[in-house]
Amino acid sequence: MIARISLILIVTLSLGSPLLAQQQQFGESVEVRILNVDVMVTDRNGNPIPGLTRDDFELYENGTKRDISNFFEVNELATAGAAATAPSVAIPRRHFVLFVDNTAIQPGNRGRLLPELKAFVVKAMRPGDDVAVYTWNPGVRTEVESTTERASAEKALDAIAKQVTSGSQMRTRRERIETELRDMVGDYAGSGGLGNARQDPSDPAPDPTLRDPNSQMRAASHGEKPPYDRAAAAARSYAENLMTDLRQKVEAMKSVIAALNGLEGKKFFVFVTESFSMAPAREVFEVLDSIKEDFSNGKYANPRTMAMQFNDDALFREVIAAANASGVTLYPISSAGSSSDLASIDASSARQRGVNAVVGKGSDQPLRDLADATGGVAVAGTNNFKLGFARILTDLTTFYSLGYRASSDTNAMRKIEVKVRKPGYVVRTRESFAQKTLPTEVRDAVTANALKPAEQPPESNDLQIVVTAGDPTPSGDGVTVPLEVAIPLDLLTLLPDGENVTARFTIYTSFYRNDGSITQGDRREQKVKLPVEADRPENVRLRLSVSSDAAIEAISIGVVDENSKVKGFAKIALK
Repeated sequence: MIARISLILIVTLSLGSPLLAQQQQFGESVEVRILNVDVMVTDRNGNPIPGLTRDDFELYENGTKRDISNFFEVNELATAGAAATAPSVAIPRRHFVLFVDNTAIQPGNRGRLLPELKAFVVKAMRPGDDVAVYTWNPGVRTEVESTTERASAEKALDAIAKQVTSGSQMRTRRERIETELRDMVGDYAGSGGLGNARQDPSDPAPDPTLRDPNSQMRAASHGEKPPYDRAAAAARSYAENLMTDLRQKVEAMKSVIAALNGLEGKKFFVFVTESFSMAPAREVFEVLDSIKEDFSNGKYANPRTMAMQFNDDALFREVIAAANASGVTLYPISSAGSSSDLASIDASSARQRGVNAVVGKGSDQPLRDLADATGGVAVAGTNNFKLGFARILTDLTTFYSLGYRASSDTNAMRKIEVKVRKPGYVVRTRESFAQKTLPTEVRDAVTANALKPAEQPPESNDLQIVVTAGDPTPSGDGVTVPLEVAIPLDLLTLLPDGENVTARFTIYTSFYRNDGSITQGDRREQKVKLPVEADRPENVRLRLSVSSDAAIEAISIGVVDENSKVKGFAKIALK
């Protein structure tokens, strides 16, 4: 059953509040969309550059230069006498997601990295920040739902360190298929050209002709080779399994990122892995290419072309697009380690030097590109995880915020470029973002609120809305629950309307289901018209009748004052 809402508008007059009659709000509201872009500026060694001014920056949207209307520097690590954060600037709340890819991690490497990740969480989280922990093995598992309790994340990381990983199994599978391909020629020849028809030596009555010691020599003298299609089928089957896991992993990452969409503040996705190749079976096809002439009909085959069928770069772009659309910065961490220097961990600085394609390990390049596209840092090709996390911590505490007026109010992705008018500096920011309309922004916030644990308050509730629920009653195959949303009228903006004043607001709903999914409800617009001279009601009360099946556990509500664009959010559990 799909959740249904019927809404009845009830305006309850206040009792004993005559002063409210004098609190009339008039005026017009003009919505100005200011978009903020966080920018990190460092020297070529990754050291932050403090003290820059608005005039040192140029900002471009889709190639068009924009005026910087808002500007401030955040430098929480500044010492006395250095350029520090202006007292009037509120440091935004931070949301951390830790995503550990156990399918790609070797247990020993994970054991070296997780203690440093735990230490990073302890240093990075401040009061009010929240953190969530997920693993993939394969299949996504929520180790810790979003919480402000740092100790919960520390405990989860300790538990993850003891979990069985499939990283070793993945390596064994690759080595096995590579060995199988190389052994096919000898096995085929040894069977007298009968290939898989060779009987198992443990058979109580094997056919002696199938294990004739001279059969391999006879096969070789006749130029017999195993069919290329047999080798290609084995490589293809292996690649299909890897691509299935990759697609499922990407979808899981996108879902977790999307859950951050409506949250206010800075959002960080720490991705712990050892490989994130969009062509995970490439090495196997390269092995097949090197031995293809040992197979019949293999001389003119092209395994590298076949490998292109299992290279889905679109998945990589989907992760980047999801992160930039949600304002999430990606911090990929490779637990593989290397003897390369930490100076190469910054993707953008490496590109600036023109050596990004060769530093570190080739398998680390996708991780560097993820960071580069979203304004983050990749800790890859290094054994010094402590220093790598220190670089990330510097990112969180020293940056510039540039605000500018958007060119239009659409949901389209827009390319962002920020330049510094001083030579020798490296600039990092996300490469694109989705400029959301207000309805999209509010709906994302309502969805994010639905995903939050019950004990956590909404990100904001400037309208101070309050939601209460009545007793559910049976209705068909489900239940009907009466809800009431109370909005203080003195917080709504009233506009003149003839002899009356009018408040206009829109209600958004999302439903949290017991399987963790979200169902979005309809958007409803309402208007309240009151005589100018009449006593004001204390609250506008909205009565909602919600019919749903037993799968819906909670309802998230959002209200927007359409005259002032002030918003309020609340959530209520149905069980």
